Amino acid sequence: MALDERKKQVLNAIVDDYVSTYEPVGSKTLIERHNFTVSSATLRNEMAELERLGLIEKPHTSAGRIPSDKGYREYVDSLMTFDDLSAQEREDISKRIDSSINDITDLIKNATDTLSERTGFVSLYMSPRLHKSFLKQLKMLMIEPGKALVVIVLSAGVVKDKVVRIPNFLTGEQIMQISNSVEQKLTGKPPAEITLVTVASSTTAAGMTARPTGTARAGRRGTPSATRRSTGSVPCPPRSWPETITAAVSERAWEKRTEIN
Repeated sequence: MALDERKKQVLNAIVDDYVSTYEPVGSKTLIERHNFTVSSATLRNEMAELERLGLIEKPHTSAGRIPSDKGYREYVDSLMTFDDLSAQEREDISKRIDSSINDITDLIKNATDTLSERTGFVSLYMSPRLHKSFLKQLKMLMIEPGKALVVIVLSAGVVKDKVVRIPNFLTGEQIMQISNSVEQKLTGKPPAEITLVTVASSTTAAGMTARPTGTARAGRRGTPSATRRSTGSVPCPPRSWPETITAAVSERAWEKRTEIN
């Protein structure tokens, strides 16, 4: 909305005074505190017009005016002034944010801490509503024998990666097959529903056996050894493997956090 210069000054003064004192603001107070050169009657007319526009309101009949929600919005969008940061302040803020760029929780916390310190006001942050999000992608990549990288992407935009231990007998191709099977079964599920049972069942559904491929010898002492051959299916990891994936997906880092500084 288009306000003339005087109405902007009156609204600006009312918001500033009310935020500072939390008391309704009258025309006499405006003249005393802000050195308006017009009469009280003129200011009352301007305030009546601002009230008609829905920018200020009366808490009760005999009181002065207070800003409305619409008035606060106009103040923020059009009337607030900002002090420029010095080059040193910009550098300090950039370093602080860059130090936590790889972890969304630390990033949000550092940003909120910085805002609170610079403004002197209470700041509050809320991480994305992870309890309402769901698993979008899950990828596993072999780094070296015995180690794999698990990458989790949630619908809220959170990305988490974790290096996990895997059985040494698993190949890169087998890791890819496990990854595809687990992703297919878990995609669309919220973190709260991803449990050891769901992860383990996804590997079972892919036809994985409990033993590595190849030949294994088994027998009892004093009896001829028996030879057991693999059926050729992908080996199912030990119990710690589903547990590891479950921890990577549904660990405490996914929980919604709210913090006041």
